[in-house]
This record gives sequence, C-alpha cells and structure tokens, in this order.
Amino acid sequence: MKKRLFIMLLAILLFVFILLSIKCYYSPKGQILDFPVFYKVTKNPTEMEFEVVFDKTDYNVILFPMLSYNEISVYLNDMLIYENGYKYSSLWNKAFYVVFDKNLLKDKNRLKLRIKGLYDIGIQKKIFLTDKMTAIKKIFFLNFFNENIYLISIGAAIVLGLILLIISGYNDLKYFKYMGLSTLFIGIYIFDTVSRLYNGSILFSLILRKIFLSSFYISSILVLIGIEYYFFNRIKSKIMIYITSFSIFILLLSPNFYYLKIFSNYLNLIAMINLMILTYWIYKSNNIYLLFPVTFLTITSIHSILVLFLGLNEPLIFGYGVLAASLGFGFSLVLEYKHLSDKNKTLFDKALIDPLTGAYNRNIFDNNKFNGYFAIIDIDDLKKINDKYGHSKGDEVLKKFVDIAKNNLRNTDYIIRLGGDEFAIITNSENIEKIIERIRKIYNEKTGFDFSYGISVACNFLCKYLFLDGNKLIKLDYNS
Repeated sequence: MKKRLFIMLLAILLFVFILLSIKCYYSPKGQILDFPVFYKVTKNPTEMEFEVVFDKTDYNVILFPMLSYNEISVYLNDMLIYENGYKYSSLWNKAFYVVFDKNLLKDKNRLKLRIKGLYDIGIQKKIFLTDKMTAIKKIFFLNFFNENIYLISIGAAIVLGLILLIISGYNDLKYFKYMGLSTLFIGIYIFDTVSRLYNGSILFSLILRKIFLSSFYISSILVLIGIEYYFFNRIKSKIMIYITSFSIFILLLSPNFYYLKIFSNYLNLIAMINLMILTYWIYKSNNIYLLFPVTFLTITSIHSILVLFLGLNEPLIFGYGVLAASLGFGFSLVLEYKHLSDKNKTLFDKALIDPLTGAYNRNIFDNNKFNGYFAIIDIDDLKKINDKYGHSKGDEVLKKFVDIAKNNLRNTDYIIRLGGDEFAIITNSENIEKIIERIRKIYNEKTGFDFSYGISVACNFLCKYLFLDGNKLIKLDYNS
C-alpha cells in the first residue's frame, strides 16, 4: 500500500514540476504589452482587432507565447510587419516572435494585432517586447514543451502500438491487441496538437477535427478494455463502452466546429472517468510498473480536460502523459512478454528432457540435425537389476550413468535417452571412442555394472540402422 501511494505521489510531483517549468518559460521577460488575456469559443468564424500604445524602447522583438487563432496580422505604426496563417489553419499551439526594424519606432508607438478564429480565439498569455536572444531561448523551449514533445509522443505511440499488435498476432493475447490499438489511436489524436498551416476546406478541417477527437475517446475505452483483460481476462466496464460509443456517435454528428467543441467538452468528462477506472484497477493490482505511467497519464489527461472544459489559460501537457504511458506500457509489456517467453521456453525444455534421468528425450530429434559422431548405448542387464534389486535401484543406475556421461561430455555434446535402457551420445569430438570408454570405466567402478555401445557418423541425419557392440543390429524408428 505504501509503495503504491509513494509511486502515485511521484507521478503527481512530476506533473507539478513539468507544469511549473513550462509556466516559468511563459513568464514575460522584457516589456509587457497591455493586450487583454482571454479565450472564447465562437459559433461562427470571428475576427478581432486589438491595439496598444508603448513608448520608444531598446527592444526590437515581440514575443507571442500562446494564441488561439487561424490567421494573424501584426502592424507597427500602421506598417505590416508580420502575417501568418490561413482561415483553415491550426496554429494555436505554436509560440513565435516577430523582429522589427528599430527605425520604425517613434516616441509613441501603436502596435495593432488582428486575429481570426474559425471556432475559437484568444490571447492566452501576456505578449511582451524583449531582445532577440531572450526570444530565441523562450521560443525554443516553449515550442519544445508544447509541440516537439508531441511529435516525439506520436512516434512513440505508433511504434509501441505496432509492436503490441505484432506480439498479439503471434501470441493471441487480447490485452496486447487492445493496448496496441489504444496506443495507435492516441497517436492519431496527438496530431491535433501539432501546428498545421493548411487543412484544406472547412469541411475537410471539420472531418479532421472529428477524427482526432474521436481517436482520443476510442483510445480511452480501448486502454480500459486492455487493462481489464490483462488483470481479469474479461471486460468489467461494459457500461462505459456503451456510453463512450454512443457519445462518439453524437460527436460525429456535430454540424459545425462550435457544437463539436461543446460536445467534446462533455465527452472529455467520460474519457476522464475511463482513465480514472483504469488507474483504480492498476492501483488495486500488484503491477507497480504500470502504476506510475498510468497515474501520470491520468493526471495530465484530467488537467488537459479541465483546461479545455473551463477555458483556462494554462499549457496542455497531455503529450508528456502519453509519452510516459507509452514508455511505461512498453517496459511493462516487454517484461510480460519476456516472462511468457521464459515460461514457454521452460515448457519446451521440459518437453525435451527425460524426467527420470535429466537427459534429453527423443523429442530432441524433431527440430535438430546433428553432425559428428553418434554412439548408441545399452545398459547391460537392466531387467535383471530391476528384478533382483527393485525398480528404484534400476532408476538409480540409469541416473548414475547420465550423471557420469554429463560430467565427461562437453556443453555442445548431447546425452539422449532413447527409451528403457537405451541412450545415445552425439558429439563432434574425434576421440568419441576414448570418451565412451572413459565413461564406461567410471560407470563400472561406481556401480559395478556395464554397458554396450556402437558408434556411427551422424551427417545431418541419423542412420536408420546402427550396429550395437559390433554384432547386434538395432533398427531406429525416427530420423532427424
């Protein structure tokens, strides 16, 4: 319990650290311009114009940390110094700066800002004047925190999703399949956070937006299904599947961007519930590898949902949650896959090992071809030993022979129990007869019993007929 609470506390502390670090880079460093700070959703495409007056200054750079817009024009003393965007662009997540010629400055200067928004518009952080070096540093970190990290997250999500789907295809593991699909859908959603200068027509822009938003909600329910299969081997949250699916259907019917925005705000709450259930299941489990990334993902998701729902002027750090979840899921599921592989290997090895003696059994011939020398060995008088001393003594003799053989063979050699009192030794050593005689001598000294043997060559196949002890013909019923 304490360990799980500690892990969740670490996730919360990491969230607070990242959020405060980003907000630190949003803080103005220079001369603040008195533009209003606001954000609003609009029913129709909107154009707004703002103007501020400032005194002559030594600064020659205007820094725009965070705006919501599709098109922007900047005028200094009625001269156009910057414009960017298109009516169907998506540029809300990109910080930028504008350098102007100081010769344009007067004692009193008018800076005019004209912005257009398709369905939302806003100046979400203070615009300020600064020097070029400060602007370069600020923009570098802001765009890394708010855009580049999402590109990294997209790559991580797509790669992990494909790996999980490939694994699920080979092993028929449902939770790998659902987790892989969830990760791919979240990768699709994150494309919505990346700046796009051109989206085509308004219809295509609306379709893209629906695809991106739907992908997030689909991902939230798929990851919940995957985790429930992982822990319970069945779906326990069927009601959330129905609610989420119906809500996505309503979202896809949105006639325009305004209603799409309104519907998505309420769907965000449903996605939040899915992620909270997910976190609860993992908290109740003993999987500490998944607890940290899922907790961090849930916190960043809830934060982003609240920011969008309440229209807060806060940076979104959902991409960090996706990146942490991708790495965490990847690490945890790789460990799970390794565990399954080790388990399968153990089962496979057991299928090849004779349980009594520890030598290989006949199954070793199914998937192997051998080169070198093949010696077939027959323990003398095993039936008499069993009859006289009991089967436990016979078993002891067989095990003793295998132990002696293993101690006198190399790691690359094979000792195989063919059945009953018959064994085979396969080796590349040219001194196979000396090896067999040494084993025979030690075996005789330690047990008082003997064995007979014959040697042949195993050239990528086992001979069907081998001579045993020079005069007895033995027929084998198997090939390599």
